[in-house]
Amino acid sequence: MPIVSGINKLLVGAGLCLVSVAASASQITFDNGLNFQSAGFSVAGGNFGEVHCPSYFTQDTGYCRGLVSGDYTGYMEGVNTITKIGGGAFDFNSVYLTAAWNHNLTVQINGLVNGVVKYATTITGLNDDFSTLYTFDYLGITSLQVITSGGVDAGTPGGGRHVALDNVVLDGVPATAKVPVPGSLALVGLGMGLGYLRRRAG
Repeated sequence: MPIVSGINKLLVGAGLCLVSVAASASQITFDNGLNFQSAGFSVAGGNFGEVHCPSYFTQDTGYCRGLVSGDYTGYMEGVNTITKIGGGAFDFNSVYLTAAWNHNLTVQINGLVNGVVKYATTITGLNDDFSTLYTFDYLGITSLQVITSGGVDAGTPGGGRHVALDNVVLDGVPATAKVPVPGSLALVGLGMGLGYLRRRAG
């Protein structure tokens, strides 16, 4: 078994930390290209996309009032189905939701295993004033349905049954998109290694 010593040992340890970070849950923020597709998922049916805040159609709506991080948020309307690209099971943990245009929106979120509903949650009265964190912990599902309906016009620049979503957490998919931790860990490891070598030399 190879023996790793000194600064190499410290950098290897930092590398192991990076692997641990990469294997954690994916948090889809819709910023910097981090979306469902980049995380290994596809969205079919309904109406799905991403919007920037502020803009003419979003600045005084739930899109911007519901932002949790960055300047972008995702949206869905109608019946949308999320699956893993290439198939397979995954976990759905949590998401921040806001009614984008219609106030008192209804959102049905189903977790299915091979087409059979295993989990079902109905959210009623979703408002367009601020985002709300919802925790689901749908484990081992093969598809996720997000269905929007109802609500009343809130008098915003646009209208519709759209739900804004941000910071979607999906487990079982490596979080590989733009994590600033690796460079920081490498610098820490390098500094510790140099300090170690100086002490040995002294």
